[in-house]
Amino acid sequence: MASPRRSIVVVTTAVTVAALAVLFAALVSGGGWPPQQIPGLPSPGPLTTAGLPVVRVLLDVCAVATVGTLFAATALTGAPGERRAVTRAAGPWALGWALTAALTQILTMSDLLGLPIGQALESGFLTTYSMEVPQGQAFLLVMLLAVAVAVGSTLRLGSRAGVLLLAVALFAVLPPAYVGHSASAADHNIAVSSLMAHIGGVTLWVGGLFALVAHLRRSRATGAARVVAVRRFSAVALCCFVVVGFSGLVNAWIRLGGAAQFWETRYGLLVLAKIAALGVLGWFGWTHRRGTIAALEAEPVAARSVAARSVAARSDGERSDGERSDGEQPDAEQIDGEKADGERSDGEQAPAGGRFLRLATAEVGVMACTIALAVGLSRTPPPRADAPHGQHELLGYSLPPFSPWRLLTETRPDPLLILAVAGVAAAYLVGVWRLNRRGEGWPAGRTAAALAGVLVLLYGVAGGVSAYGPALFSVHALQYALVGTVGPALLALGAPLVPFREAAPLLGRGVNGPVATALTHPAAATAVYAAPYFVLYVTGLFDQAQSSLAVRLTAMAVMALSGTWFFSVALGLDPLSRVIGPAARVRMLAGALVVQVWTALLFLAGPPQGPDWYAALAIPWAPDRAADQSTGALLGAGPAAVTIALLIVLMTAWRRRAGRRLASQDAPPQTHATRP
Repeated sequence: MASPRRSIVVVTTAVTVAALAVLFAALVSGGGWPPQQIPGLPSPGPLTTAGLPVVRVLLDVCAVATVGTLFAATALTGAPGERRAVTRAAGPWALGWALTAALTQILTMSDLLGLPIGQALESGFLTTYSMEVPQGQAFLLVMLLAVAVAVGSTLRLGSRAGVLLLAVALFAVLPPAYVGHSASAADHNIAVSSLMAHIGGVTLWVGGLFALVAHLRRSRATGAARVVAVRRFSAVALCCFVVVGFSGLVNAWIRLGGAAQFWETRYGLLVLAKIAALGVLGWFGWTHRRGTIAALEAEPVAARSVAARSVAARSDGERSDGERSDGEQPDAEQIDGEKADGERSDGEQAPAGGRFLRLATAEVGVMACTIALAVGLSRTPPPRADAPHGQHELLGYSLPPFSPWRLLTETRPDPLLILAVAGVAAAYLVGVWRLNRRGEGWPAGRTAAALAGVLVLLYGVAGGVSAYGPALFSVHALQYALVGTVGPALLALGAPLVPFREAAPLLGRGVNGPVATALTHPAAATAVYAAPYFVLYVTGLFDQAQSSLAVRLTAMAVMALSGTWFFSVALGLDPLSRVIGPAARVRMLAGALVVQVWTALLFLAGPPQGPDWYAALAIPWAPDRAADQSTGALLGAGPAAVTIALLIVLMTAWRRRAGRRLASQDAPPQTHATRP
């Protein structure tokens, strides 16, 4: 039988060869190889032409392995020592990530200039390319973040710092997507957003599985710890599968522009190949859930039962030889020792564990080939290069003249935000289902309120206000009122933290941590609610939020999160670590009302918001700027203020009802005289 180390080498070699073969086939099929030389134009040479896609595959592999290893250290391991060892294992992958990012930087510059690598470096363009060209800036940022992750992996980090390191690594995979081909595609905002969601989901999914396989193969954890790790990853993998499938289809549809393009173009055929690969990966996941995971759960019980019977049989034999006194029983340590002796040594796994690792290793191989296919697809020009008729250059989409009715009929679905809102709804419903299954009833009114909040958030990020928000300040103000106040307030009425903890138990550690406890102070929570308004409308960030997709997505996410946290603390329906009295909660809501009044006065009497952005838009049917900003004071602060006022009334009614209930409980029983 081959040794485990030799088996790993053989499997790694086979996967590498298969991935390179798929990459070469995709390049040939898509027209990326052999390179077409145009007479009279410079050529980067065969080293750049052949080396760039190979290095991109290596960069993606290192990125995936880094993120996956950090994810395993954060969510799939239990003991601090084991978490520390897995975190250290991410360091070499992060260094490889930084190195391949630097090589990609050089090769991409060589390809852009049409010069061989040596001449491109001698041209002195590298500094300008890295600091001023978007592609150069993206890979420079990736390299710096990868180095930071490599350094962080060597430090002794706590669990929260480990989560932060994972977030930095996951963010580092996104810059190339933000400046890639999708940025120049038709409807580029949706194309970029869908590609970022796609890459993020793939990285977490593939990397998590890779780290899980490596963790199970090397770890001494047995029994319940191994099952918990597999179960946690299985839930994450299912979410990633949905994200990858949805975002990939959206991005492909934008690139192709029609169903016929899927089988009539080279790009479409490669997309179909990726869809087929996704189907194969879905089959792997289904097989895991139906077979291997259940076998892993049953294995520890069976192993311990066999070990106990073995110890009992040995004890009986020893008693018959007079070596054990009457009444002496085998202890738990001996049973565990027998169980450990019964397991295969030298890295071999028990039958169920071996089946899981073999299937997961094959899945990793398919994922590696899919990554190579994606790199080949990125080197293939999409068939739809022209923008659709009427598309606005800065907005990236066509927008008909405004009317109030179009706020209901127009849509602007951003895949990244839609997936985020859908994830919130799914987590809430899963948590409620688990509570009900355990016999702990959950009020239907809370579920209805939370789902209403989700619908408001969904409309705010994908409805008519999302379409007209970048073009009209008044609609922007309405959109942020829905996303920052109305939706979060309804969601907080559903006490979301309780179901969220059931759906993701690791969330409980963060909610009860020192940072979260500090943010439950009334003044701190109110400041969290007020800060986004000040930063957005006073510091001049509004221009960037309108013109930059990344800043706009970040601003809306911050508004939604800060609003949800504030109203969860103010309403007091979630069990938090700090006890706040009813009067303090009402004062918090009054403070939020003051924030909305201040925002309205700023819109009415303050300077114009985003003058450069709206001047560059030059929309012919746009209303007068000053009048539109005054309307924004009504449409923005109005719904938010009404929502907060209704919550104050509701809190006052709750307080009076509680007071009457206490009074009725403390009142002495009345005695009634009897008639003679």
